[in-house]
Amino acid sequence: MGFYASAHSIDVASFRVFRLSMHEYIRAYIHACINAPQSYRPISNLSVLSKLTECVVSTQLQTYVDMHDLLPHHQSAYRPGHSTETALVKVYSDLVQGLDSGNIAVLALLDMMAAFDSVDHIILLERLRCTFGISDLALAWFSTYLCGCSQSVCLRDEQSDFQAVPHGVSQGSVLGPLLFILYTAELSDIAAKHHINVHFYADDTSARRYCSVYQSAGSMHH
Repeated sequence: MGFYASAHSIDVASFRVFRLSMHEYIRAYIHACINAPQSYRPISNLSVLSKLTECVVSTQLQTYVDMHDLLPHHQSAYRPGHSTETALVKVYSDLVQGLDSGNIAVLALLDMMAAFDSVDHIILLERLRCTFGISDLALAWFSTYLCGCSQSVCLRDEQSDFQAVPHGVSQGSVLGPLLFILYTAELSDIAAKHHINVHFYADDTSARRYCSVYQSAGSMHH
């Protein structure tokens, strides 16, 4: 039954068959102020059928981007053969190599706040089409997966009105992490244009620049 429902969802390019089972969330505490609403993020409590379908689509999408080498080479999250260890080794190795060459190294560590919640659905769909070549039924399926969602907040016996959700990929979902790194893939190209070395682990970014002592002294003089 589960495989049939998943196959049907893909065949008709619609994820709406699972919408009714996706409205329940649990909250995740992420910041220091326990009484502030912005200190919490929703974690999707998804149904088995929706996760099964996402697994099928995620496997196909991962195979496609790997086959065509479409993922940024300096992204170490949510990918086979990559981890926090490979990210640390890469950053450390580059820093040591730069210092051994007699250069000055500047390292900036960046963290995007509420990263998964900031994904714009329209921009993501356009990026899937233009950058990654996803079109027709596949793009239509992703459109129904991302768009048309709504959410409300329950506190004790009270519930707020439902509001549309134009941004974000579900945390706790199977597809969300892969869609996020596809959404942010162009950051590597932007950094390269400005001669900045970067390495990503999900929404965490290390940005590095190297310069000689003479270049640094000249910049300070001017």
